[in-house]
Amino acid sequence: MEDIAVQLFKLGDREHKGFIVKRDMQRLQSEVSLPPDQLEAVFESLDSSHNGYLTLDQFLAGVNHFGSDGETDSRTDSESDVPIQRLLSLNVLHKSGELMCEVRGLVGSEDTWHQLLAALFSDLNQLLRQISQLEDTLRARDHRHQEELQRLYEELESQLTEERDRLNKQLCQKEAVLRTELTAELAAKEQQIAELTEQRDELQERLRIAHSQLSSNLRRPSQGKTQDGIGRESG
Repeated sequence: MEDIAVQLFKLGDREHKGFIVKRDMQRLQSEVSLPPDQLEAVFESLDSSHNGYLTLDQFLAGVNHFGSDGETDSRTDSESDVPIQRLLSLNVLHKSGELMCEVRGLVGSEDTWHQLLAALFSDLNQLLRQISQLEDTLRARDHRHQEELQRLYEELESQLTEERDRLNKQLCQKEAVLRTELTAELAAKEQQIAELTEQRDELQERLRIAHSQLSSNLRRPSQGKTQDGIGRESG
């Protein structure tokens, strides 16, 4: 029972002050689903000195007081059970109907507080298990999301690679076509140059022949005149 009480005390003393006040008890509401007024009733029943705070020792002493066999106090058993009766009347424990009946049956017995704290601690453990399951679910969901993002990233990377390869292929094809066209155009230009060169050579040859013929024709009349002069002188 003492271990259970220590765990409950630590839930209230999250700042590690070494003591808890009534406001700190309210923190147990989210952990064990106790309403504020019943938490206050439990706190007041433990705060026998009415100091407004409880140290760990006082908290344990108060719990042990309600669980002790031979404890003599001005309170009767019914008085010590008042906070529990209030808790049970509001059905604040998230337990099955069978367990609630068992807890109700403990009211007025010697170890009422021990059983109640055990029930609260069990409820807390169940809540912690639910939190752990929720965390596992969230981690699994996050893992699935990471896998989906990785898959989408790889798919996008693959699409980009394919698009890049396609563009490179198109560029190579266009470059090959352009190279072929330029080669053909260059060959055509070279053919034109060869034809023009041949035409030039033919013209030069024709000019040479014409010039030679002209020179021959010019020499023939001069030779005739020379022969006539020689004949007259002989006569």
